[in-house]
Amino acid sequence: MNINYYLIIIIVLIVIISQLSINRNKYKRLALTDATTGLPNKRALSKLMNKKNGEHYVIYYIDLDTFKKINDSYGHDCGDYVLKQVADRLSLIVKQDENVYRVGGDEFIYPAKRHNEKIQETLSFAILDSIKQSIDYQDVSINVTATIGISESSVLNKSVMIEADQALLLAKRYRKGSAMHY
Repeated sequence: MNINYYLIIIIVLIVIISQLSINRNKYKRLALTDATTGLPNKRALSKLMNKKNGEHYVIYYIDLDTFKKINDSYGHDCGDYVLKQVADRLSLIVKQDENVYRVGGDEFIYPAKRHNEKIQETLSFAILDSIKQSIDYQDVSINVTATIGISESSVLNKSVMIEADQALLLAKRYRKGSAMHY
C-alpha cells in the first residue's frame, strides 16, 4: 500500500470526526432548547442552577391563566402559536444577558439578577401587560392573561423555585392576572 492510501484514510477519519463533533454540539443545543418556543428549556435552567456565580436573583414564575381553554377551543396549533408569541414578548423584556425559560406546558421562569422592589413591580407589570396584548391567530383574536409568583434568593436553587411556585399558586387562587411575592 502506498502513502496516498493512508492519506485518504486519515482525511476521511478527520472529516468523520469533525462531523461527529458538529452533530454532538447541535444535539446538545437542541437538548437545551424548547422546540415550540425556541427558548431555553427546563434542562437549561437546571444547568444554570448548578452554577454558583454569587449572583442574587429574583425569580418570576409565570403561568398563562387560560391556556387549556385556548387549546381546547382553537386546537394545539393555535396553542403552540400563542406560546411562541408569549415567548417572543417575554424575550423582549428581559435583559440582554438573561433568559426566560419555558419549564412546562404554559409555564415560564425568568431568573433576573436582583433589583429593588420598584423595579420588580415595574417589571411584573411589564410582563403582565405584554402577555395580555391580544394575539391574532388566523381570523381570531385571542386574549391571554398570566399570573406571576415572585421569590428572591442569593442562591439559584430548587427551593427558591418552589417558593416562586407557591407564590404563583396563591396569586392564582386569589387574583389571576396579578403578581404575588413569596
